[in-house]
Amino acid sequence: MGMKIRLRYLVFILMLLSIISLVLTMAVVFRPVEIFSPNGFTRNVASTNQDASTQPRVSYSLEDVFRPTRFIISYENKGKMTSDSTIIASVNNDLIGKFKDISKKEILSQEGYEQLVLRDSYSQLLFDAPVTFGVMTRYFNDVPDEYKQETFSRIIYRYDDQKNVYFINDYTKQVFQAKTDQDIQLELSKYHDDAKFHLVESYILKNKQIFIEVNNLSLEKQTYLMEQIPMSFYITQLFANPSELRNRSDGQSIIYNDNLSQLKMDRSTNVISYYQNRVDDEHLTTTVHLQQSFAQMKKLGGWKLGMSFSDFDNDRKIVEYMRYVGTYPILSNAKEGLSQFIITATGIEKMRVSSLIAETPIPLKNESVNLMSGKELMDQILGKGIALDTLEDIRLGYAWQLSRESNQIVEFVPNWFIKVDHKWKTLQEVLLPTLEQGGDNDGF
Repeated sequence: MGMKIRLRYLVFILMLLSIISLVLTMAVVFRPVEIFSPNGFTRNVASTNQDASTQPRVSYSLEDVFRPTRFIISYENKGKMTSDSTIIASVNNDLIGKFKDISKKEILSQEGYEQLVLRDSYSQLLFDAPVTFGVMTRYFNDVPDEYKQETFSRIIYRYDDQKNVYFINDYTKQVFQAKTDQDIQLELSKYHDDAKFHLVESYILKNKQIFIEVNNLSLEKQTYLMEQIPMSFYITQLFANPSELRNRSDGQSIIYNDNLSQLKMDRSTNVISYYQNRVDDEHLTTTVHLQQSFAQMKKLGGWKLGMSFSDFDNDRKIVEYMRYVGTYPILSNAKEGLSQFIITATGIEKMRVSSLIAETPIPLKNESVNLMSGKELMDQILGKGIALDTLEDIRLGYAWQLSRESNQIVEFVPNWFIKVDHKWKTLQEVLLPTLEQGGDNDGF
């Protein structure tokens, strides 16, 4: 009898070990990304005929990336704002095909701008950066060619005008108008949710009017397993003949190059930078810059938790995208959330992306973080003698922070961030003497 029990026990153990072995084998075959180990990186090599590590990793649409990120509504005579990703996505989808008959209006004075944004508006949708009408054609039944390169960063619905919607570029103060047949106030008021909208106050900064959550906030720290996209992915995507590449290491970086291009990974930041010597004088419109950089970001970015177009430098032709973790962007000053592209008619000239990604949540390690109110933040800023017209933006975001428990775990810690001289900083960093980041941390 005892022998039978032991035999059954051994059979059970063998079956359990077989199942574990099968699971681990599948993980190695079907999850070909580099995962951190205590001794560095361990690469899982796929054994399939077509290496999945060389395939594009994300499936964003233009609607997912060129989108509003904040929604403000007047409710019970108070301004309230949400950044909730689910609400924003629903509003973004509801705008498809709702506008027609675009016309270009005046450039507002500062007084006229504040009147429209602060006193006349019933509801607003804010974008992270000015977008072209040519990229946002989905909102309209038709966009004439003369408007496709025009830009806006804010959509405004007015109290006293149910038939029109207004598009304004916060930086130039240029206004555009389009017609709509929808009942605006009824359509937008259905999204109000007390738990997700926060009371806000408005402040005028260097270039634009912003809205700050007034009351104390408690936001959740998000925790994820951190992984790394292997260099083989970038090599396969960027080089036609990988077998012809030369590689070297200078201690700080790993470098691959051929006669025209160079691919580099900074060992300390895990930032991937790419350069190809392209002689191309063909002029690209702003819309084409955005569309083609989007295609490359989608192909090479690898970040699945949310992305948003965040800037276009018209002089240097740099297009920037910001990583999101659901509702809020990653804004820490090491720029883990930043992706940059310079595009020509024939492809990428320069690129900067982080090879680090986070896909697997660890919800048991999440915890609430209590933040100071926006009012207290502004009191501290003004109390330190910082002039608001030197600040470019203020908003909630995440800092990318490694867990103290393991370098395999990344924590996205909520905080207030202030944009000064094109760089996002915490209040503490703003108050410190300027620190030179240098290297890849400064992007291009």
